[in-house]
Amino acid sequence: RIAQECVRSAVTHANGRHIIIGLVHRRGGIELSVSDDAPRSSRAAVFGEEMVAEMIRHRARAIGGRMAIRRRKGGGALVICRISESMPR
Repeated sequence: RIAQECVRSAVTHANGRHIIIGLVHRRGGIELSVSDDAPRSSRAAVFGEEMVAEMIRHRARAIGGRMAIRRRKGGGALVICRISESMPR
């Protein structure tokens, strides 16, 4: 659901055209990354992104994870969600 929300936000709120989704197992956990090229120039896009970011943070915390959003140089965003292997099942 986290990746789905990121993609929907990039396409719906921010007019993203290119999206890259990564999922890797790193020592101690799993890392999901979603990057896009969306310009996020409108106020509605920023507001929509803030709402989606809060939903993603909530989902990440619910499964024992952490989430960060970074702006990409040249436009776009990178969302990273890390989930520890030691999370309760």
